Amino acid sequence: MTATRPLLPAALLPAALLCLLAAAQEPQAPPADAPPESPSPAPLFALVGATLFPMTPGGEAGPATVLVQGDRILEVGQDLQPAPGAEVIDVTGLFLVPGLVDGAVNHDVEHDPLYVASGVTLVRDTGNDPATVLTERQRVRRDLALGPSLLISGRILDGANPATAEALVLRDAREARAGLAATFAGLAAEEERQGLEPGTLALDFLSFHQGLSRPAWREVLRIAHGEQVDLPVWGPLPRGVALAEVLEVGQDGIFGLNALLPPGQGWHQVEPAAVEAGIEALAGAGLAVTPMLAVYARMSAPRPERQLSFLGPYYAPGWRAQAAEWEGEGERIGEWTGRALASQRAALGSLWRRGVTLVPGSGAPNPWLFPGTSLLDELDQWVAAGIPPIEVLRMATAGAAQALGQGGERGTLEPGRLADLVVLGSDPRQSLAGLRDPELVVLRGRVLERDELAGRLDSLLELQDAARAELTAELEIDLPQGPPGDVVLAGYAETTAFGSRITAERWSVVKTYDGRLAYCTRMVLPATATTAAHQMHLVQLFAGDRLVQFDLLSESLDPGASGGMGRLEVRGTLIGSSNRMTVRRSGERGIIDQRTADDPISLVDLSDVLTAMIVGRHLAEGTAYALGLEGGALEPVADRWRVSVNAGDHGIQVQTSRGPLAFALGEEGAPRGFARRVGTGTTELELGPPETFGGPGLPPPPERVFVAAAADDGQPPPEDTEDTEDSGDGKDREDRGDGGDGPPPRP
Repeated sequence: MTATRPLLPAALLPAALLCLLAAAQEPQAPPADAPPESPSPAPLFALVGATLFPMTPGGEAGPATVLVQGDRILEVGQDLQPAPGAEVIDVTGLFLVPGLVDGAVNHDVEHDPLYVASGVTLVRDTGNDPATVLTERQRVRRDLALGPSLLISGRILDGANPATAEALVLRDAREARAGLAATFAGLAAEEERQGLEPGTLALDFLSFHQGLSRPAWREVLRIAHGEQVDLPVWGPLPRGVALAEVLEVGQDGIFGLNALLPPGQGWHQVEPAAVEAGIEALAGAGLAVTPMLAVYARMSAPRPERQLSFLGPYYAPGWRAQAAEWEGEGERIGEWTGRALASQRAALGSLWRRGVTLVPGSGAPNPWLFPGTSLLDELDQWVAAGIPPIEVLRMATAGAAQALGQGGERGTLEPGRLADLVVLGSDPRQSLAGLRDPELVVLRGRVLERDELAGRLDSLLELQDAARAELTAELEIDLPQGPPGDVVLAGYAETTAFGSRITAERWSVVKTYDGRLAYCTRMVLPATATTAAHQMHLVQLFAGDRLVQFDLLSESLDPGASGGMGRLEVRGTLIGSSNRMTVRRSGERGIIDQRTADDPISLVDLSDVLTAMIVGRHLAEGTAYALGLEGGALEPVADRWRVSVNAGDHGIQVQTSRGPLAFALGEEGAPRGFARRVGTGTTELELGPPETFGGPGLPPPPERVFVAAAADDGQPPPEDTEDTEDSGDGKDREDRGDGGDGPPPRP
């Protein structure tokens, strides 16, 4: 295990419900003695009467018939007669274009209907839980969800205090080597375990945030472009790195336009001549650019509340808080956003005229960047930059597909390509407005008419309404089962973000009959629009101050429901009298893997309540190692922590590679408050009164019992001593002049 770990904090636990293992989603093979089935002919249909925009080199728009069989375009021709038996779909007077590509998103399966309703048939995910996206990328999963095809980077790469809790933290070149080696080895091992062809689970590219240090960034590029690995690398301009160095080391693509800015200037103040040197450097350099103008445009654009209803309940509170912050700037936000957009449009137009490869990307679903429609907002900004609508459409289809290595599969309307098509009611040579209300979408050969697209959105709205109701419903949670002994402390807690419940748990501390302490919790994760409710049962056993064993059981509360998961167990056991621990994962098909931690593990960081009590009672000030169980597959990875106690109030702070957490303990040992930095946000604990069963509870050392000042609310905020990613709100960008580039942090 490496010394960094992609933490599975409470704020991201719902994302883990999307899947546990790619293997769990594999279709079952028929028995060996089963008779072979005769393949049924693929469906055949013809789109007749539309004006076709093939987007091929030299291809001209004109009337044509498109014959589709299965998921492929079979024939295209002006005088083409539909084959006998083909279904004829009359699209006379309409306009036929390839499906759109969104080059920068954080994919969430709940958003699939939103993308498809806007004509988006391929999205590139810039960072996510690997188990989730490796599963969701599979064709069978994409067809089941009726969602766009996926290009994936796995976990996004970042430095200390990452912008998202799903990042792989690489603080230096050594950690870059170790982290990438572990990533590639893990993918190869999973392929072997499943009996898959080598490369089946390969990533499509690597993506990083601007917090990745210069040494780690250079090492990532060296490895990605080496003999054993050949992966494109995309990211913003890393802090402390100039555009000339980016071009020198061969980064493949860059998110945002900030690399063009002179040091210390923002887009609201820069003169056009000042960015010409950067534009000239990019011209002919081979580096592709995803400009992301909509990141600025959203700050002063209308913010329709109804669209928020299509998103999960965890999005809305943060989005509304971001809107309130922008509105707090008054007219100023519109003034400097207008200047910034004008400067970016001018730069974008110049890049286009000089032939720089441009790949549209939305940054959805960051605040007020809606899946699907935010890509259309981005394309409107390109038109406002002076690029003809049909050229913008070409870059969002054939151009993007070619730049992302998909030119042989999609992006054009010609025989052999995937049948991803959009039928528009207006001529895209005049305006791209028709993309906002397509007449029909063909997704890998599946015809989705206007009524079906609308019906899928209505169904999504109903599911999200149910998910919001689930968050306010009272949860029935059984007491956690611990080893034989006396329960000395117990309680109920909810983890919240922006006032919304993320998880709920009942916890207890058991003093076993042989004098050990068992920290137990049963944690429930409410159902979402696409996943069933889920629970995790964790017991951590301590002898003195040493973690000697832990057991975690993860399972769906409704395995038969849509989105239900299988059962997964993780067990850690100390090896003899050493400080080394073996960690074994098991699923419904048996043992998945067994590893030995290189570092002495002090606790399992899954429940904030247990983490606070264990740190407060068992961990000395200084360095300790926490085991995170990351993502849907509960991947065990260790992280080096730094523990300190405030001499004034006895509050406890912990600095992790992912950012700080802070808490206080009461006299009975239960947390009085807990706050954790998660990406660019914060999660908190809401604790019910603890039960001590007539005894003192589990008193911590006296020097760690919180002493509240007269005006203190008993809940210390997290402190941060290191530079962190900006919040994505534009305000920090203006002050620092960094423009807020890169794939925005996942909410």
